[in-house]
Amino acid sequence: MSKFVLTSKDGDKFEVDGDVLRPSKMLHTMITDLGLSGGGEEIPLENVQSHILKKVLEWCEQHKEDFSTDSEEASTSEPSKKQRKTDPSEWDTAFLEVDAATLFDIIAAANYLDIEPLLELGCKQVANTLRGKTAEQIRAMWGINETFGPKEEKQCRIEMGFTDEEDEGVE
Repeated sequence: MSKFVLTSKDGDKFEVDGDVLRPSKMLHTMITDLGLSGGGEEIPLENVQSHILKKVLEWCEQHKEDFSTDSEEASTSEPSKKQRKTDPSEWDTAFLEVDAATLFDIIAAANYLDIEPLLELGCKQVANTLRGKTAEQIRAMWGINETFGPKEEKQCRIEMGFTDEEDEGVE
């Protein structure tokens, strides 16, 4: 079985079976284009911290069977969009029960490594977290300071089409 060594931004090394890397289009393309054989070659990942790479590899290990092993199909081996539109599995739901900073780092790593199903899953998690919350609740949840005064906020609401009766009294 082919083995690769992924090196995180902070220098930690992860020895990984080639099958685990299947979900990453970026790594698959790199391995193919560079003709890497899986003899322990080192692949630096300068944009991913070790604790996040560990989480992403955990997800890839869990989902490696969801991706084709046929080398000719590898570029289109990800599960279909129809398959991904279903609700996430219990495992995926538990996997993404992390703090906001970790979730955003997982999303960024999935984007960098071109793991579209993980990217979509993370974005759905963020959307579900925001669903039904007011702007004030979101600011409090993520520690965002309000930077607009009442006039600026009213102007933004008008420009974005979010006006309501409460805005009538703000001048």
